[in-house]
Amino acid sequence: RESPFPSCNLIFVSARPHLYKGLTEDHSYRMFKALVAEGRMHTMPTLLPGELSNGIRAFLTAKCRGTRAWQAVGQAKCRSMMNFRSLYSEYDFIFCGDDGQGDLLAAEMIAAAAEQIAVKEQSTSFLLAAIIHNVLPGGSDEALGVEPRKPNEELARHSIFMHKSYVGAALALHRAHPDVLSARQLARVAEDAVRDFEDIERLLRSSGSLGSESDVQSSWTQTKETFQADLAAADLDVKRANLPSLSRLRTPENLPDEGTPAGVLIGDPRATFAYELCAETSPNADLEFG
Repeated sequence: RESPFPSCNLIFVSARPHLYKGLTEDHSYRMFKALVAEGRMHTMPTLLPGELSNGIRAFLTAKCRGTRAWQAVGQAKCRSMMNFRSLYSEYDFIFCGDDGQGDLLAAEMIAAAAEQIAVKEQSTSFLLAAIIHNVLPGGSDEALGVEPRKPNEELARHSIFMHKSYVGAALALHRAHPDVLSARQLARVAEDAVRDFEDIERLLRSSGSLGSESDVQSSWTQTKETFQADLAAADLDVKRANLPSLSRLRTPENLPDEGTPAGVLIGDPRATFAYELCAETSPNADLEFG
């Protein structure tokens, strides 16, 4: 019989600690409720809070220690994930995060634990994939991970995929697990990402942030080149599935003149990515965001 309660297969593993009367959790859940009400999140997620001492220590020492300051936070996220998994051992998991605050370290530790459990239980790994967004300006080599730092190709052999756009993230997961993220779902993520990218570019140009000599212009040019490369690679996979070719980014001259009205929030490709993973896939697969 179908349960009258809504299912939850979306979990946030936070570095923010549990404080008096759940103050930090209340702030997060208000945001979650708004996203669900707007239809931008398919379910009310579970939130696993962090530890106060780890967060304070990382915040105070980040300037001098860099990403190493987040080591204890990454280890705590791994513990939270493994404790949660022990309650729901029948589920598979996908871990999503970025390389700025210990998520890569957590992903490597989780992947190692999952492989050990798989050998012991003679089963497949419960970690289907870890999708890590490269946000550090120095590149993924600056990210905190298990020493010595593994190249991205070796990380991929342990189902850890680095990406620089959500199209790249969706493409990596589709190629690793087409049964989890189909070519049609990949196309939807990519099409939404194209629209969002154009909206952001329109706003940046209307605000004058994309001047020819500005640092923002240089950074945006690199971001756009990466996005277009991921989009072209995704397009090949979509066409192999006999689906229509993906939309291309329009040139600035061909973008509509009207800007996004004040107060309208641009859609977040992460929301589409999470929706395609959670809302239309196996009920025995959970998505965790670090």
